[in-house]
Amino acid sequence: MCSFSIADCNTNARRNYLEKISTLLENGTWCALLSEEQIILLGRAKLYMNKLPFSLRIGFFLLVSLTGALQSQNSSLEQLPISAMPARDNSLFYTGVLGTIHKSTTPNTSRVHVRGEFNFTNADYSRAAFDGVPEELGNFAYSVTIAPIFQLLRSGSLFRQIAFTIGTQQGLTDNQLSSNQLQWWYEANFFSGFVFVFPHNISSAVSYLLATVPNAGAVANELELAVSYSGSGSLGQWNPSLEAAIPLSESRGFLIQAGVDPSIRFFQKSVLPLSLSFPLRIGAGLFGYHVPETDFSGYLSAGLNAKLSLKPIQDIYGRWEFLIGADLIARNDQLANVNFPDDKGGNVIVVGRVGFQFLY
Repeated sequence: MCSFSIADCNTNARRNYLEKISTLLENGTWCALLSEEQIILLGRAKLYMNKLPFSLRIGFFLLVSLTGALQSQNSSLEQLPISAMPARDNSLFYTGVLGTIHKSTTPNTSRVHVRGEFNFTNADYSRAAFDGVPEELGNFAYSVTIAPIFQLLRSGSLFRQIAFTIGTQQGLTDNQLSSNQLQWWYEANFFSGFVFVFPHNISSAVSYLLATVPNAGAVANELELAVSYSGSGSLGQWNPSLEAAIPLSESRGFLIQAGVDPSIRFFQKSVLPLSLSFPLRIGAGLFGYHVPETDFSGYLSAGLNAKLSLKPIQDIYGRWEFLIGADLIARNDQLANVNFPDDKGGNVIVVGRVGFQFLY
């Protein structure tokens, strides 16, 4: 405590008094918040307060100290320019249906967010494998995704952000198979996942996927792991990632996928900003993941995605985007023939999509 007294406040006494205060300041006491004049005032007051009861002396010193601390803090904030005030990071990390880590921004400042997506596609392939709809341009598939996102942690030393996603994706189509197992509601997927964001733009995710075919009674579930880097370097922003999928319902190997997703932006100051991305993926199903009793089934995909931000829609309705893109997928024979004749795509297929998404 700063409770020593002084006989008077002449120059020498003032210097000696401040030297003692400096010693206290180096020890990190609460006196560091007081100005020189407030310290001298406390020293003079101590001469008169020695005659007061101990409890009153403690109360007086606490009151003066609190007043000095608040004044010092207010003056520091007043001297800080507005441009130097730290802005809240409104970035949001979340997992998709296949456990991929996504990063976006949202106008919603709360910890609870909602993401929605509606897509049309000419064929439904999951990690280059046939997933229910024959690859024919005349038979489109539709998917609807809705997923709440909860930011459990927004800042910290070990984790910069922790977010939890839980959602569902429903697949619809007007196509019919001869077996009559595939109806208009051909799949219902349910997923959840945690994203852990570390310093230096590194993030990891642990997710769970339950995939069902309502009209056929088929069920599969997977544990999905992912790690990604969302920073930028001298060569731009490449967004490298590494993902793995491990089936839980049956023992049939695992899948591993690596990729990059470089992107560029245009017209950022306009009402319709545009961004282009060029995802490149290489993956392999090992020890029977795609094909039973086949140790390796591989694929390579290259794509082009365009995303148009719909800024005319006010932020109170969320952040809306129009999406269009296509992937060129090359597969080895084992993967191309696993679902023949339903999958007539062959070794090289093109999958296109168009849709909307929103984030609030």
